[in-house]
Amino acid sequence: MRKFRDLTQRLGNIMQNTWFDTFKTGWGWMAILTSEKGIRRISLPQKTKRESLEILEINPVVMTCSSRNLDQIIYSIQQYFLGNPIKINTPLDFSRYPTFFTKAWISCLKIPFGEKRSYGWIAMQSGSPRAARAAGQAMARNPFPIIVPCHRVILGNGSLHQYGGGLAMKSKLLDMEKDISSTSF
Repeated sequence: MRKFRDLTQRLGNIMQNTWFDTFKTGWGWMAILTSEKGIRRISLPQKTKRESLEILEINPVVMTCSSRNLDQIIYSIQQYFLGNPIKINTPLDFSRYPTFFTKAWISCLKIPFGEKRSYGWIAMQSGSPRAARAAGQAMARNPFPIIVPCHRVILGNGSLHQYGGGLAMKSKLLDMEKDISSTSF
């Protein structure tokens, strides 16, 4: 019984001061989880609202649905799927992640719209030039897909490698950005 109470208390502490919302993009439903520190997690587009919540392990019965300060974020993500670069001023909540992963995600944010970089580049930018595999693990565990554009990270030989939404989605995102970038100039 005590273990159950401890678990319930921990879950309550995790959910305290967190909010979520769901929204539709041209590519499907997405969910976003935020805390007082900023964006905590975001889902990739899913077929249904329920699937987007399940990806983030959000139970709408016990958590608060709120678009509190999310309008600008949601609008920017919806605009991204129409071919516009993301412009978000809201901080990302890195507080629950290892230091190297945080450095790798911050490095990934530097990749320009429509361009690609290798896992080795991410490792170098993160201050650990020999940690390309660790950079790959950081991209695989990216809780902020689309905002932290891990889809722009590829193998050193130029080929695509794994993506949370599947290689077809990664390819489609890169093609969309490339097409927009090539017509913008």
